[in-house]
Amino acid sequence: MAEVLADCARRCCICRRFRPLHLQVHHIVEKKDGGTDDKENLIAICVSCHSDVHSETKLTRRFSRKELQLHRENVCRLVKEGKLLADTAPSDVDKLSASVMERFQPQEFSGFTADIGLSWKAMDLLMNSVLNDSVIKIIQAEEMENGVFRPYQLHSGGRCYLPDDSMNFRAKYPDFLIELLTKNLVSGSESEVYVTEAGYRFVDDIQSANPSFVVVKVQCHSCALHFEISTWYPERHDASTLCCPECRQADGLFSVWKKKRFGFIFEHIPGRDGLIDPGSNALRKPKP
Repeated sequence: MAEVLADCARRCCICRRFRPLHLQVHHIVEKKDGGTDDKENLIAICVSCHSDVHSETKLTRRFSRKELQLHRENVCRLVKEGKLLADTAPSDVDKLSASVMERFQPQEFSGFTADIGLSWKAMDLLMNSVLNDSVIKIIQAEEMENGVFRPYQLHSGGRCYLPDDSMNFRAKYPDFLIELLTKNLVSGSESEVYVTEAGYRFVDDIQSANPSFVVVKVQCHSCALHFEISTWYPERHDASTLCCPECRQADGLFSVWKKKRFGFIFEHIPGRDGLIDPGSNALRKPKP
């Protein structure tokens, strides 16, 4: 199993996304059909694609054994050649940062823009902390000789912020964290910093200028079906208003998760499938 995951650099061999903690190892020839646990019969795929592989279809072709083998070989080859690195897929924070950078078009090479009032590093740290609802943990810099400090580390939202060549080694904290502290966008102790109300308002203002939607993930407690709803109106979808498309249960027996996504809603297609059933009302305009 370890070799299978290492060979693909923990990327899904079908959609090629970096999914380090969301991969499953699938038997190309299933055990009930005589398949083995040999490496040649295994392929690492994400949970979403694994569901697609096992889906019964009528109007589209299922994944064949030969196709799965080719997907695995292609991804492993690209990883080995260095053309498919471990983590190159942009996160929601990365997409939002890129959108903000394009919108404000900073003129200075220092990485600071007067339009926002923050350096890009400070803005990235702040947005990452807000969008992941995470505190900023500080691994303290240690003072050495002549007032010089050892490099710091900041951890927030599953990301680690390390020092670079521009760091002021005579300061206890990095410049971009000091920016947030002096503007009262974050506050806290020497080891842990949290985003203030002003920090949340700052990020809300930036988000409001960028397209976004909400993905509602639902688990039905009656038939165990998991499904997603992409919507602009998340308040309309909770346990009391949902109906399971599989078993038609509508008694409120659901677990519901909601996550904000950045981009256009039509770009988010669960399963990456083509349209197979437009429905009789497909051309009818949606209600506001």
